[in-house]
This record gives sequence, structure tokens and C-alpha cells, in this order.
Amino acid sequence: MSDDQKVPRSDQSGESDPSDKSDRPEADLAAEGGELARLAAERDRLNDQFLRAKAELSNYQKRAEREREMAALHFKRDFVRALLPALDALDLAIKHGSAQTAALVAGVQGARDALEQALVSEGAERIRASGTWDPDLHHPQAIVERADVPDGTILEEVRAGYRVGALVARHGEVVVSRRPVEGPKAGPQQPSGEAKPPEGRGKP
Repeated sequence: MSDDQKVPRSDQSGESDPSDKSDRPEADLAAEGGELARLAAERDRLNDQFLRAKAELSNYQKRAEREREMAALHFKRDFVRALLPALDALDLAIKHGSAQTAALVAGVQGARDALEQALVSEGAERIRASGTWDPDLHHPQAIVERADVPDGTILEEVRAGYRVGALVARHGEVVVSRRPVEGPKAGPQQPSGEAKPPEGRGKP
């Protein structure tokens, strides 16, 4: 057979180029397309699961950190609360000191200041005892009628209160004003039971 009569090799084998999709059956192309779609859907599902798991982990870490911070804050609050009676005792000793015990009082004052500084270093903060009383921070020990100041004004601090962050270690005990009522002038009143705000006001 001459060279002109030779049949091309691809024609002799009867095989077609696999990359030529024009020669592939439509069923095969459809099956391949379906498989690609399935794999893409699986990829999207796994990616969604990964993103959800990542978000849940982040939320858990933040929640755990908040819980650790709150636990530490409660511990400090309880520590400060346990030491406040000692601070009160030192304040009482200083208050009842005399000229004869001046040197002793000076020593007690130094101990008292050192103790308060230790409390401050643990995050303790003395609650203000001026302006308008706040039932979340103060307990009124007496209510005094006064016409020259607004209702709910703190007139005197009976015992200092302390807080640690947002937690109250001890409420401040204060004397609070109330506008006079008609009739004979009344003196200081000792609140009985649970303290109530001055008349006409829910929260001064």
C-alpha cells in the first residue's frame, strides 16, 4: 500500500480524543455535570459547617472569658467585704481617740490607711456620700425633713460603702432628706423595716 492510501492512525484505532466533548455521549456529559454540582454543594455545606463551628468557638471563648472575669470580680468583692469590719473597727478607734492616746491614734490611722489602700489595690472604690441618694448604692439610716434641699439629698454618711467594679461590697449608710409635710415640724425619723424613698419620688 502506498503512502497516499494509508489511513490516519486515529481512524485506524477508532478512538477519539477524550478532550473533545463533541464526540462524548450527552448522558456522560450530564452525569459529569451532576457530579460537579454535587461536589460543589458538598463543598458549600462543609464550608458552612466550618464557619458555624468557628463562630461557636469564638462565642464560647468570649463567654468563658466573661465568666472568668465575673468570677474574679466576685472573689475580689467577697475579699473586700470580709475586710470591711476591720476597717470599721479602726475608724471607730480613731474616732474615740483622745489627746492622751494621740500617739496610739496616729498608729491606728496608719494601719487604717494601709488597709484601705490594700482594698483599693484589689479594685475597691468608696461609694460617694454626696448629692442624691441611689437605692442601688445607699441604705438610708434616717430621714430628715429639710425645706432647703431637694428630696433624697444625702445629708450625712453614717457608714462608708464600697464597690468593686459593678458589684457592691457594702451599701453606704446615709441620712437622707425629705421635704417637710404640713403640720408640726418633725425631727429625724428612724426608718423601720426596709428603707423607703422620700415621698413623691421613686428613685431620687
